[in-house]
Amino acid sequence: MKKVLGLLMVIAMIFSLTACGNKTTDNDKVTEEESVVEENSNNILPGGNFEASDSHWNIYKESGGNATFAISGGKLKVKISNPGKKAHSVQIYCDGFELLQNTKYKITMTISASVNRKIEWRAQINGGDYHAYAGEEGIEIGTEKKLIETEFVMEEASDPAPRFCLNFGFDKTNPDLGEQEITVEGISMEIIDSSAAVEVEDNTGEVAINLNQLGYRPDDVKKAVFREAGKDDKFDIIDANTREVVFSGTVSGEYNAEAAGETVSYADFSEFKTPGTYRIKADNSGESYLFTIGTDVYSNAFRDIVKMLYLQRCGSELTKECAGDFAHTACHTQIATIYGTDKKIDVSGGWHDAGDYGRYVVPASKTVADLINAYEMNPSVFTDDFGIPESGNGVPDILDEARYEIEWMLKMQDSETGGVYHKVTGLQFEGQIPADEDTTELYVMPISNWDTADFAATMAIASRTYMKYDKEFSDKCLEAARKACEYHIAHRGERGFLNPEDVSTGEYPDGISQDEYIWMLTELYKTTGEKEYHELIKAFDMEKLVDDGLGWANVDLYAVYAYLTAENTDEAMVNKFKDRFKAVVDDIYEKVEKDAYGSSLGMEYPWGSNMSIANNGIIFLWAEKFLGDRDYRALAKKQLDYIFGNNALSYSFVTGIGEHSPLNPHHRPSMALGTTMKGMLVGGPDSNLEDPYARKVLTNVPAAKCYRDNSQSYSCNEITIYWNSPLICLMSSFLNN
Repeated sequence: MKKVLGLLMVIAMIFSLTACGNKTTDNDKVTEEESVVEENSNNILPGGNFEASDSHWNIYKESGGNATFAISGGKLKVKISNPGKKAHSVQIYCDGFELLQNTKYKITMTISASVNRKIEWRAQINGGDYHAYAGEEGIEIGTEKKLIETEFVMEEASDPAPRFCLNFGFDKTNPDLGEQEITVEGISMEIIDSSAAVEVEDNTGEVAINLNQLGYRPDDVKKAVFREAGKDDKFDIIDANTREVVFSGTVSGEYNAEAAGETVSYADFSEFKTPGTYRIKADNSGESYLFTIGTDVYSNAFRDIVKMLYLQRCGSELTKECAGDFAHTACHTQIATIYGTDKKIDVSGGWHDAGDYGRYVVPASKTVADLINAYEMNPSVFTDDFGIPESGNGVPDILDEARYEIEWMLKMQDSETGGVYHKVTGLQFEGQIPADEDTTELYVMPISNWDTADFAATMAIASRTYMKYDKEFSDKCLEAARKACEYHIAHRGERGFLNPEDVSTGEYPDGISQDEYIWMLTELYKTTGEKEYHELIKAFDMEKLVDDGLGWANVDLYAVYAYLTAENTDEAMVNKFKDRFKAVVDDIYEKVEKDAYGSSLGMEYPWGSNMSIANNGIIFLWAEKFLGDRDYRALAKKQLDYIFGNNALSYSFVTGIGEHSPLNPHHRPSMALGTTMKGMLVGGPDSNLEDPYARKVLTNVPAAKCYRDNSQSYSCNEITIYWNSPLICLMSSFLNN
């Protein structure tokens, strides 16, 4: 779900400076009184006086850059051992302030260095193309303190969470610089003139009446949530085209939505079944977003959500006919180097994992598992006409799409040992450019035993699924699964993957491998029925499983589904799996019952909360199959309603679907083209505030509302293949039922 170290280091890949009325004052000598920026309310840069270490200041390193920094006694000292290959290879940066349009600012700083060199500063957008609002390069510094004074006007739209940067990396005028030390004695950014300032707008788009914007089938339970209990006591449904009232009802009850900080009421319109497009209207709460009633309200959206995977393909041409605006020539086809060696291998293919162009085995395994489980659960909804190059070949397109990823995964297995490499990326994230313009040198990261077990499970699933369509491919997958299983068992106890020091792309770390181990064994047993795997399953201590889930890190519930749908199972193990599964179901059931929006997340919304919502919907569908003591399908449907708009933020969280959906995802192709790819599920609320933009604008916001539609907020608004995949699985059960 979250690529911890990598995504926290995404910054400043494109450096097109746009200076705005800059001037630098050179003083050969600066007095002590002038050298320190006093701590006062005029300085909008947090901790700019450098009296103590401040979490708003940090260091970024890439492209060979290496340095450390320390703050104390009014000074920030940067010790640089290698300036790297780019100006921003060593970068000191600050978050936690805002820049208002039409406002004049003055920057003051005192700086010196142990060598003569040039540096640059930037006030920039902290996302998207990372362009500068203002900046100055080629500033000469040396052993004498220099007082720098610069004024600029913020000419672009107000930004509540920009970034201030000092770039101390490569100096093209002095390329042979080695070790050095730079000292900054205070930095101040003051507002000089705010008479014409444009305040930051809160464009959340929240409305007072929330519902599933995609719509409802005639016989569905249909309940709209009125955000403020007691504000209205009746409602009308109006035809969206004629504005005529077609149904009226009452608004009733007081229900707690604690995670949203609301007490709400419900408008139940289940008895209204006439097909059409409508809005709900009330005197005091206004109008809802559009919704449809019809027998086939999900099909078109479903196709877009599945098609997103094709649009994420890497290593092959995306045709205009199939991809539209997102067509491109084959990307990332260069031979990759196995990290730490001189060995090169072909690992082309697969899907771009998320908003970046990396490809990672762990999330690939979850994605493929979701897709094939969806096919096993609801094969009739997966036809051969989704508009991909393989359409019409006699194989359901969902299996063609999954195979495209599986073929890449097979390339990630070491042919000698059976171990599986963790990922293929550059050393750092690429810029905000189209996929086929990214020529970053690619590296295959070392074998991980976690990846190897996930790979084995996925290949076992693939083997049984593709036997009907391609026996040779099925046999190849099973052989790869067996070999990976042998490797994993022989290397149990080894730690999972962690990024090397010079790598900052998605890490996907995991400290526990028991869940991967049991998932691997259950899938191999379900596919082969072989006693060897069953004996290992029966010997497994279920108490070793710490967390439960269907994520990329916690995969034990995939093992539950695999074993409970396998043949010739052991009754005692069935009961153990069911007991563990029921405990999970009871927990999320209680959360849904307590939340007025029907969310299954309780009071904490993690990074990728929408994945958790979709996962929990799948869990409820499985509970219907394995437990059957409650109306679990209705609870699963609530999770679907939440994703498509019946939530505290009034968003349909899938791009391009619903009247109010995200327009600014953290997704390189969309940002590069200036148009949003349709059918992508964004991460959603993240109450842990795990990016600078979120920390700036969402502090003290209720957990269920910790979201903004902004490309800078990668912890809220990135997309991934493995967030779409559980939504595909969940939706597939509501297309024909």
